[in-house]
Amino acid sequence: MKVLYLVQEGKHAHCYGSDFLYDGFCEVLGHENVFDYPEKGPLHDGRDECGIDSDQTWPRKGHTLEEAAVQCDLAVIAMPPGGQIPGHAWNACRALKVPIAAVDASDQVRDCRGWYETVAGREVQYFKRELPIGDTWGHPLPLCYPASRIPFQDMMGRERLNRVFYYASTHGGRGPGIPRIQIADLLRQNELLVNLDIKLFEGQQREGRPTPDEYHSRMEDASIGISWNGAPNWDTNRFWENFAYGLAQVAERPKIQIPHEPNDGMHCLYASSPESVAAKVRFLLDERSLCREIAYEGHCHFRKYHTSAARARYVMEHTL
Repeated sequence: MKVLYLVQEGKHAHCYGSDFLYDGFCEVLGHENVFDYPEKGPLHDGRDECGIDSDQTWPRKGHTLEEAAVQCDLAVIAMPPGGQIPGHAWNACRALKVPIAAVDASDQVRDCRGWYETVAGREVQYFKRELPIGDTWGHPLPLCYPASRIPFQDMMGRERLNRVFYYASTHGGRGPGIPRIQIADLLRQNELLVNLDIKLFEGQQREGRPTPDEYHSRMEDASIGISWNGAPNWDTNRFWENFAYGLAQVAERPKIQIPHEPNDGMHCLYASSPESVAAKVRFLLDERSLCREIAYEGHCHFRKYHTSAARARYVMEHTL
């Protein structure tokens, strides 16, 4: 089984959704059977100047598009929708007779199938990161996280500090930044909550922000993690990181479809408003045994259903 993985190269080409899915295909099929074109920097050269940790170091093959296309059994269009259609994808899809999967990992909460089918020149199996609950115009494909990045295979055997971890960007106090600031303020105002590891950042710039390695080291020691997007789209990398790093999680209640969705009260605690986050955090701190149980069950559920390899298998099962 060989896959042609059609991407867009260029500055800021990193993407949690498509980059981690590529990792999943490499894990499942073997790197030698997955051909990205063009060979995208974030998949081969490590972390770029933006510091986004979807970086990977899979060896480059130096293949041409023709060399990759002639042997593939599946083509995946793994690029954001909209804008000018890349010529390499247009040409490759029209020469292929194999199934085509379109992976829309964008923030957009709308059906972009038409753009991908224009690229492909025919119908595709459309996979959508932000598929609203109840809609049927695509296959749900939320973000994921590579199991290979879990720092300790026995993640749940580690001694944890009774610490609450919450790092977030405030977007300058606008849009999704508003509820994130509110959550941080409510946590700090609750005098019963101590040992808070909270850091808010004004924007997306790297200056003054911890590196991914630094905040991951903080996650490893904490017992509770918080995930809140607060934008019209819901999915966020932190939701999956919290599971991967073995934190008992309080998260914004999902607004999208998630195959094998983590269950409220078993794998995490969902909150419907920023005001309810602090109370749920306090509950977990008071119920230490339950906190450890939720962290354990959430981590195990993630390993079974939400790794990058699991997402790659899901795409193949629904396309081939």
